[in-house]
Formats: sequence, structure tokens, C-alpha cells
Amino acid sequence: MNVTDIIFLIIIGSFGIYGFWSGFVRAFGSLIGTFLGVYLAGRYYQDLANWLISVTGWGANTSKVLMFVLAFFIITSLVGVLFWFIDRIFKIVSIIPFVKTFNRLFGL
Repeated sequence: MNVTDIIFLIIIGSFGIYGFWSGFVRAFGSLIGTFLGVYLAGRYYQDLANWLISVTGWGANTSKVLMFVLAFFIITSLVGVLFWFIDRIFKIVSIIPFVKTFNRLFGL
């Protein structure tokens, strides 16, 4: 095993621990939020940057970076709120035996 393999194993192990600790719904929501945030921010940051340039007169690069970061955080936050509600509903249902255990195991 080389150093790269060990680093990847540490990263994968830490994600596994996070998934087991937080449960499937939160881990899945975090993953979906990240992918959706990168995809939508990458798709629309140019249009948003052009709008920001027309409103403020800032430079093109500054506007592009700012709008990508802003769009990414807004999208991931909205997806996070959605999955937070889903997690709350799941916790209400978790009074049924073994549902909480399955949530944690599937989060792994």
C-alpha cells in the first residue's frame, strides 16, 4: 500500500463513520446537496455573474467566483433544509422497532 491508498482509506473510513453516526437520510442528503450544488452553481453562475456585473460594475472574475460560491451555498442549504425535514419525519417514524437501526446501517 502506498500513501495515496492510505489517504483514500482514511477518507472513506471517515465518511463511513459520518454516515453511521448521522444516519442514511442525513448522509444521503449531504451527498445529494453537494452534487446538486456543484451542478446547478456550475450551470448558472455565468448568468448570475453577468447580472451582478450589470448591477454593481464589478470585474468579471470577481463576479463569477462570488456568484458560484453564493449559488453553491444557497443550493446546498436549501437541500439541507429539505433533508432536515425528511430526517425529522423519519425520526417520528423511528418509534417502530428496528427503523432507527436500519437508518444508521444504511448510512454506513
